[in-house]
Amino acid sequence: MTTSARRFPAILALAAAATIATGCTASAPEVVEETAPVVTLGPTPTPTRTPSIIEWVEFPAYDDEPSVSERGNVVKQPGEVAGLADANGEDLLRFMVQAISIEPECEGGDAAPVPENGYFVRVDLQGEALPGLTQAYQEGGVPPVLSFSDWSAIDSSGVNVNTDPVTESGIACLTRPEMIYYTDINPGERGVGSVVLDVPTEHGTLILRLGGQDGWEYTY
Repeated sequence: MTTSARRFPAILALAAAATIATGCTASAPEVVEETAPVVTLGPTPTPTRTPSIIEWVEFPAYDDEPSVSERGNVVKQPGEVAGLADANGEDLLRFMVQAISIEPECEGGDAAPVPENGYFVRVDLQGEALPGLTQAYQEGGVPPVLSFSDWSAIDSSGVNVNTDPVTESGIACLTRPEMIYYTDINPGERGVGSVVLDVPTEHGTLILRLGGQDGWEYTY
């Protein structure tokens, strides 16, 4: 009995110690997994076309004896000056095709306009109207302004093209600062810009007329 009495407090002490130890044990922290954000990829942006703005250059001298085609037009090449003069040989207006390019890059990227007639041909031009054009116009026989809007075309077989080479699709190929379709160059003014013509064949002849005058033609 005596032995049992001495052990009883020890048993209580162990039980109490076990209770305290159990109460002080911290629970394990909850692990929260981070989810990577979902990124939605859109369509790849279309590269932006850089407008090709041509610059004014000095006119070269006229050809001594320009050739005339069987159609009655003066035959010219890019880089050659053309124009109209009065009875004294004084320039009234003059212009020059700087370059002709077939199937140029158009404005709009993947949504760029497509030719209505077959092929786009870009013509880069510059021109000026001299002060004497006003008096000459009043006397008759010459246009009042210089304008690059009256074009026609001949296909690669030599057949006149019945469709107008100036189309909405061709106009939409250029930005407004590039184009010179309907810009009137008045006496004392200069102009520089481009037109994109819409033609049925990849090669042929372009004809430019000024105010109903005999024209100038360019083979492309």
